[in-house]
Amino acid sequence: MTSPSPTRVDRLPASPAPTPLAVRVLTASSSLVLVLLVADCVWQRAFIPRLMGLQGAYYSNDGRRGEAALTAVDADVASATLRRRRREIHADAFSVSWTGQIETPAPGEYTFFTQSGGPFALRIDTATVVESPSGGAGAGTIALGEGRHELLVLYSQGGGEPSLSLAWARDRQPREPLSGEALLPPRPSGRAISAYRAGRAVFRWLLAASGLVAVAAVTALTAGRARALVLESGGLAAGAGLVALLATGAVVLDDFGVSLDETMQRQVGIANYLYLTQGATKLLDPDFPERHYGPAFEVVLVAVEKELGLSDSRAVYLVRHGTTFLLFCVGVTFFHRLCVRRFRHWPTAVFGCSLLVLSPRIFADAFYNSKDLPFLSVFVVSVYTLVRFLDEGTPRRALWHALASAVLTDIRVVGLVVPAITVLLVTGEVLFVRSPGRPARRWAATVSVYLATLACLTVALFPYLWESPPRRLAEVFATMSRFPFHRTSLYLGQQLPPEAIPWHYAAVWIGITTPLAYLALFGAGLIVTARSCLTRPGRLFGHPETRNRLLWALWFFVPLLSVLATGATLYDGWRHLYFVYPALVLVAVEGAHAVASRIRPRLPARLGAHASVLAALACLLVFAEPVSFMVRHHPYGNVFFNRLAGDGMRAVRDRFEVDYWGLSYRRGLEYVLRHDGRATITVLLQPGLGEASAAILPAAERLRLVFVEKRREAEYFLGNYRWHSAPYPFRREVYSVRVGDASIMTVYDLRFDRW
Repeated sequence: MTSPSPTRVDRLPASPAPTPLAVRVLTASSSLVLVLLVADCVWQRAFIPRLMGLQGAYYSNDGRRGEAALTAVDADVASATLRRRRREIHADAFSVSWTGQIETPAPGEYTFFTQSGGPFALRIDTATVVESPSGGAGAGTIALGEGRHELLVLYSQGGGEPSLSLAWARDRQPREPLSGEALLPPRPSGRAISAYRAGRAVFRWLLAASGLVAVAAVTALTAGRARALVLESGGLAAGAGLVALLATGAVVLDDFGVSLDETMQRQVGIANYLYLTQGATKLLDPDFPERHYGPAFEVVLVAVEKELGLSDSRAVYLVRHGTTFLLFCVGVTFFHRLCVRRFRHWPTAVFGCSLLVLSPRIFADAFYNSKDLPFLSVFVVSVYTLVRFLDEGTPRRALWHALASAVLTDIRVVGLVVPAITVLLVTGEVLFVRSPGRPARRWAATVSVYLATLACLTVALFPYLWESPPRRLAEVFATMSRFPFHRTSLYLGQQLPPEAIPWHYAAVWIGITTPLAYLALFGAGLIVTARSCLTRPGRLFGHPETRNRLLWALWFFVPLLSVLATGATLYDGWRHLYFVYPALVLVAVEGAHAVASRIRPRLPARLGAHASVLAALACLLVFAEPVSFMVRHHPYGNVFFNRLAGDGMRAVRDRFEVDYWGLSYRRGLEYVLRHDGRATITVLLQPGLGEASAAILPAAERLRLVFVEKRREAEYFLGNYRWHSAPYPFRREVYSVRVGDASIMTVYDLRFDRW
């Protein structure tokens, strides 16, 4: 039986237009928020380098002897400043003495971290906090009250390239760069600093007011859209699903730990934020390996943190998790619109969104994975804008698609695959369709608008590219495609270095971490997609149905084949390729739609009357495996495996990475704090991944923990079996996080091993 040939479908009917007033208010308030954010950055960058910083006396010898060759105020006490000042005094060997004040925002226990290329010392109120006679890494802790304290920093360089990095942390929170805003010269200008801070307060007030107006406008638009949804076929179900997703996220927000990479990603955002607001050069420092990471989303997270004035790490990470999840909800919303546009059948669209959301690894990562899941979400948005651009071909759609593509690329540079797919599909339409309504000349103009806007926005949203866009973009692409990961990955029972990872690594990981029913539907969808793509080019590119199926296939297979072709570094499962998962889901929905279309006409009349009931039962079977795991093992969806991975979690743990980010450590630390009431508890972590999870604990509890590096100093040991799949050699197990028949994190009381 031959399937009917696809026909060109009409454009979707436009949604009911929202009230013009609400649209105008939202546009104006959103534009004002952006203008105020830019103005705030300009305000800080204008004042901080001129009013704040330490006064440095530079000597043309390495012992601070004689008269200073140069005296200047440095807001950015870092490697780039040292190199610039050395050129100014024309000396190979030099030394510097910085004096001034450090302003602490609150009383607490402050730890200072240093990395220097020569002898270094840091003193506060006459107390030596850090002293490194030969340079290298150093750290020191001191209790300080709120307010200003005298500060002296000494550095010497006998020759070679100078380097210096300063960071600090309060009350054992994650460290941050010691920025110019906390540093003051010996005699600061009180009036100018007061004016600067008053200006910042005004900006924050205006931002809050503009944000509230924008929220009110969005609420009005949402209410209007909700009324329209109720009238649309399936609109009520879609709206109820989104509300349920948001409510679930709010309920489980505080259940997740902090991943090891999340602290590093926050440093990416801070480095870019300080470069934008203060001109801090850490972002450009060759010793800062994360400078190549896309900053688009991380800068937003840090800006939210700073504008809200969050000072405790628990609040910081809860806001980060909530914001990341909200972006995922945006991605799900656009995914729903994509399904509606393709299938024009609301139950199919809701089914597709359910496949995406009810994927244990995706849902769990949607809170704490601030690079791979935002990339997935924005990838969905960019594909939606691509479909609209291909359907309408207008400059307006080209501009929206360029914006989405630029944000995507500036989260991860692999987002350049979207412009490549865009050019490919437009070229196919121009060569094989030749629509008189959209001639080649018009397509050339709109694609030129798209590419030019894309280039400008990509550079504008990625500060590291500003100095030399083509060279640095090539540098970023080369570094991120061959990322310097120097540890091993457990794969099929073997610890393999990155260069030994086999070609089937990504495919196997996708196969063992995707629910089995989803894989079956994906297989059926591949058959449907292959049949659609194996047709003459005019039909392939000229009909939205077949073109979109080709788009799903390109979305899924091009990145996988690119990894094989370039030998890109993969580790920690397939999280780097999570952005292809929505394409897998779309192909699976194609399969489900095709299967349902073939079965429904063949049902006996008696059963045909109950087709909806049968469809509901089929959905229960599809979702039984993932939902059961998500409920029983929440919040550890990140360790979901299907039966293809092995018979039980114990077998899986011996063959594959499980909790590679150390998220289960939060529960272990909470257990120790709950059952040991002492003021100070020493803890040893293996392999040192779990300290990040302490950042989301309440401050009073976090301060009771002291992390040590030697077993003889520790009272408790926590291990999550990474790079150590065998049981740990300790006698007293007091707690474990179990998934199935195996522990993914175990707590031992080491005091029993000392007897």
